This record gives sequence, structure tokens and C-alpha cells, in this order.
Amino acid sequence: MKNGQRTQGLELEQFADLPYANALKAFRRWYVRTIIMDHDRNMSRAARHAGMDRSAFRRLARMLEVWTPGPAITPRRTILGTTSLPDSDGKAP
Repeated sequence: MKNGQRTQGLELEQFADLPYANALKAFRRWYVRTIIMDHDRNMSRAARHAGMDRSAFRRLARMLEVWTPGPAITPRRTILGTTSLPDSDGKAP
């Protein structure tokens, strides 16, 4: 979507009834959510579109409660270095 073409779902008047800080946060949430959805939830492309570093964009999205990272992948090894997955016979090491 080209700059200036996206206004669907955004009524500027809705921000006028809010205090400045709340209006700014609401706009930022709308902006970040819109960019993420426009880029099929690809955070790298969304960050590039916003002109931000990917990690800074992800922090902003988390801070605005627009995006949360997916579940962590279970590590294959524990801290002690032993395999945490069961052996082929189904028993844990």
C-alpha cells in the first residue's frame, strides 16, 4: 500500500476525544498493527517499511501490546548438557 492511501479503519475524530498521550498511543498501536498485517506478520519487512531496526520495531510492537512472540522452542539439551528428549525406547536419559 502506498503512503497516504491507507485510511480504512482509521477515523481521526476518534483521537480528538482522548488526552494527547492516549491519542498518541492509540495511533501508534493502529500504525504498527496495520504495518504488521500489511506485511503478512513478517516483522522484518514491517520494520523496514517503518524505517526502523527490526529489534526496535519488535520492542515497540510488544510495548504497544500489538505483537507477542510465539512459544519458545523446547531446547534439545538441558543446562547440564544431557539430551532432554526421550531415547528411541521412550525412556528419558
